[in-house]
Amino acid sequence: MARGGITYHSVAKAAQQLLDKGENPTVDTIRAQLGDTGSRSTIGPFLKQWKARHAEQSEGAASGLPTGVLQAVKSLHESISAEAEARVELAQKEFQEKADALERQLQNIKQQLVEVASTRDGLADQLDQERVVSQALRTANAQLLEGKHALDVRLAATVAELEASGHQLTAAKKQFTHFEQTMVEQRRLDRADTAQRLAERDQTIQAAHAEVQEVRGLWATADLKRAALAEQVSQLLQSLAESHASQQKTEAAWAAETLVWQQERAQFTEQAHRAAIDLGTVNQQLKDTAARHDNLMASHNILQSDYQRVLQEKARLEGRLAQQGEALTPPMDTQPAGDKA
Repeated sequence: MARGGITYHSVAKAAQQLLDKGENPTVDTIRAQLGDTGSRSTIGPFLKQWKARHAEQSEGAASGLPTGVLQAVKSLHESISAEAEARVELAQKEFQEKADALERQLQNIKQQLVEVASTRDGLADQLDQERVVSQALRTANAQLLEGKHALDVRLAATVAELEASGHQLTAAKKQFTHFEQTMVEQRRLDRADTAQRLAERDQTIQAAHAEVQEVRGLWATADLKRAALAEQVSQLLQSLAESHASQQKTEAAWAAETLVWQQERAQFTEQAHRAAIDLGTVNQQLKDTAARHDNLMASHNILQSDYQRVLQEKARLEGRLAQQGEALTPPMDTQPAGDKA
């Protein structure tokens, strides 16, 4: 595509100016005449076209046509060529402007796609972090459950130990009751005995008292042990209550974190849904852009067709001009010299 401002008319004018100066029009001299603007690939075809037309004009001048006729033909030819070139240049300019507008729209759509992808990646990272926090909360809850199970096992062992001590205490009480019954029966049987029997009974009583003291000592020890076990049970129950309270706090915190996570997850789902809607809108915009591009291509094809028709009309007019030039050319005298005499 030729650059804006470099047309056949400007190249032809520069070539004529160089020719009037007595210089040979070349691509480099014309480019210098135009102020070092335009590419060689643009100036070259125009210069070649000008040389062909200039050669035709030189041949017409050599043929002896009147100057007025040649000037009229030249003006008509240049007018038609200028009009055709102006229409082509205008069509090319409109097409370039539309192509640039479409390019800007495409860049904007690409930027929107990049922003949507960035938002989606940020939401995915946030979801991964929330999953890590949820897993940590589940791990802490499992550890609390394990601690509670260990305390339950210890409590069951303590209760079993207390039950065993209670059985021992019950057996001691039964033994003491049986001993007291035996003593009562022994007193009833030994009332009629002699002093020796009394002495023996006193010895037996002393031995029984000693045994009673031993049993009472065992009972006191059992009471102390029971009190200690009761203290341990109280401490365990307090620890269990504290653990239960801590677990409740942890569960409340976990529930709050879960609620926050669910809310953030809902927000993420909403954002993802909006991103999907935005992506659908972008895809629709891309489809619309592609449709507009197809319409522009169709318009370009129509312009190309118009350009071809202009070239055909130009060729037809040049043919007519050539025919008119031939008609205006005076016929050459083909009569033999002898006939003239």
